[in-house]
Amino acid sequence: MYCNETHYCDSCYNCANCFGCVGLNKKNYHILNKQYDKESYEKIKEKIVTQLKNDGIYGDFFPPKISPFGHNETLAQEYFPINEKEAKEKGFNWQSQTSGSYGKETIKESEAPETIGEVTHDILNQVLVCKDCKKNFRITKGEFDFYKRMNVPLPHKDFECRHQDRMSKRNPRKLWRRSCMCELKNHFHSAKKCENEFETSYSPDRPEKVYCEKCYQQEVY
Repeated sequence: MYCNETHYCDSCYNCANCFGCVGLNKKNYHILNKQYDKESYEKIKEKIVTQLKNDGIYGDFFPPKISPFGHNETLAQEYFPINEKEAKEKGFNWQSQTSGSYGKETIKESEAPETIGEVTHDILNQVLVCKDCKKNFRITKGEFDFYKRMNVPLPHKDFECRHQDRMSKRNPRKLWRRSCMCELKNHFHSAKKCENEFETSYSPDRPEKVYCEKCYQQEVY
């Protein structure tokens, strides 16, 4: 933000004339986070740019191989789901080892409190276990305070499994060409079935009735 003449930089603020830098603030004439005088900066930068152009990669986004994370560890997997083989063919990293601990729980899943009223601050010192993936997890003070305030029971799943449960309730990130299913005679199309077509995230094999915007508005208003 608020930068000028910065190239291949990330998380830099109020900078100018920087190349390949990360996390700088109010800096000038830096390459790979190292400062140079103006003349040296221009000379080294031109050399780098020339090499990148010769390699045919100047202007490209950073290659996926330098990512410290596997494709399946990031939000990319939710927006563009692929398997390990596809990821590696595209040059992405893949995390095959599961992080976290197992079998270290101090409270068995079957013994977890059913209501938040049964829970005391001692829960912050306990280790719980996810009922699905069996990974261990803990409750933070912020979570504990929220559950108490909202009278919500402790979760029986770890964060990642809860997140996947929430994501599974969303429509897929895909659009299908559909026809309006409205046949209501009091709508603008009268006795005929509505002929409007549109794109929707509701697939044809779903049980819901799908209306076009016009029929939907007439029905709800």
